[in-house]
Amino acid sequence: GNSTEEYELIPGFTPEQSRYSFSVPQDFRSMTLLVKAAGAGGSVSFGDSLFTGSKKSVSLDRWATSDRIVLAPGPNNIKINTVSEDRMERRTYTIRVVRESKHLVMNTAAMMLPKRDKILKGGEDAFAIAGPSFRVTSGELLLQNKSMTVKSSSTNGSRSVQRNFLDFREASVMTASPRASLIAVSDGVSAWDALGVDSGAYSRELMERLCDTYMAAEDEDQSANPSEGSVQNGGSGPSSPRKQRASRTALSLLSRAWKGAKTVGSATATLVRLEDTALSAAVVGDSQFVVIRDDKIIYTSPVQEIAFNTPYQLAAPDGNPSHLEFQSPKDARKITLRDMREGDVVILGTDGFFDNLFPEDIKRITRDVLKKEPIENVPAALTEALLEESFKVSEKITGNSPWAKEASREVKKEAARLRRAGEDVEYELAFGGKPDDITVVVGVVTN
Repeated sequence: GNSTEEYELIPGFTPEQSRYSFSVPQDFRSMTLLVKAAGAGGSVSFGDSLFTGSKKSVSLDRWATSDRIVLAPGPNNIKINTVSEDRMERRTYTIRVVRESKHLVMNTAAMMLPKRDKILKGGEDAFAIAGPSFRVTSGELLLQNKSMTVKSSSTNGSRSVQRNFLDFREASVMTASPRASLIAVSDGVSAWDALGVDSGAYSRELMERLCDTYMAAEDEDQSANPSEGSVQNGGSGPSSPRKQRASRTALSLLSRAWKGAKTVGSATATLVRLEDTALSAAVVGDSQFVVIRDDKIIYTSPVQEIAFNTPYQLAAPDGNPSHLEFQSPKDARKITLRDMREGDVVILGTDGFFDNLFPEDIKRITRDVLKKEPIENVPAALTEALLEESFKVSEKITGNSPWAKEASREVKKEAARLRRAGEDVEYELAFGGKPDDITVVVGVVTN
């Protein structure tokens, strides 16, 4: 916050007591420490990775002020090292500052609709949703019912449904899950079909490995979570809250999942991880997400492309043809949004979704669903409404769409290049939508 307040240590300071704690409100994002010795002489240093800037060591005959300390939500462990005037006595004090935080999660729904000619093999898209006690992926749902007939089940607080829409969707897969903190999509690259490879296999395995990684990270956190009596590392040891948080970021999860995937193929990937009030995301390729708040799109993730219709793509580190070049998680766009709020709507989709709906369309559909549906029904209702509209646009051969707009821009650019080279060219602009696999995941942030 912008205010200045003083806080008392718990328990009150005595030289023999080495560990202290106090709590600050959620809006306190940083703080400084002031230390003064009872007598003259000696020195103090603030040496912890949570401090910005370099370590300080100053004389204790005056007030010693730390650099600004950035406070993450939850516990932050800070070390103060003191040295007596004769340099014979050294002591380390640990202060545990707990920044209050809301534990935000997402009530989610996901829907995947393969392109018409990819229905029998389940398409090339994939998605994943996970929370502390459950996981669900599109690959698992496809295996449960290969014929894609009506099927529902309930496990670990997750409700999964597969339905066959004979009116305007030949086949779709849908799931609804409460209390999720991870959502992700991946789009397999169709060019693998020409090499006799199932172009959706890698994207499905990547999402499976992502859920494995997420669940493993949750287990690691539970086993490594320091108790009040074992705070010894001052925020810098292997079990420190800061390192635990780092192991759960979207980029860290994606990196570990990528290393574990072995299937031949390649795919784009976008994942969103919500922890407390912070959203971390990693984007490789042209799958995207938007965040809507109060009828405004407050964030749109970027697209990563080598060229038009050639997105960045991940592939297994081993097993792919050596003459092909792919990206890795180190090429991902890393995103952090630190002030997520209850009621925010996160919409994640593959290019088949974003190629067919403009931002204004997404906002309009979201607004209509929020007006009509009780909040507990919004994820499933919004997911279905968004996918239906995107599918309808994808089937059109007239009108405009984000894909047609971008394709026309590329056509004009190429025609201009040829004309500069002295060639007389004619060109046609693109119209209508883009038929493709369509996957949508909606997360409504709740406390």
